[in-house]
Amino acid sequence: MTQVILTKYLGPTNTRGSRIKVTTFSGSIIVNWDHQFSQAENHTLAAHALIKKRGWDNLRFHGGLLPDDTGYAFVCIGKDA
Repeated sequence: MTQVILTKYLGPTNTRGSRIKVTTFSGSIIVNWDHQFSQAENHTLAAHALIKKRGWDNLRFHGGLLPDDTGYAFVCIGKDA
């Protein structure tokens, strides 16, 4: 089953720095924000962390900013050759 990967920025709190929540039907993870990267790069890296965790390394994903600017969506576009 192909799943959509959604990412959402979580702002800093008194005890934690900025993070990204990565969600798919099969679960979610939270990845720390890395200030050396851009917004798009942080969301892409977070999505790749979930892809690796789920063992989807053989799949290719493509993503982009959601229309309401609440995060990014990544969809599977096929398998690696």
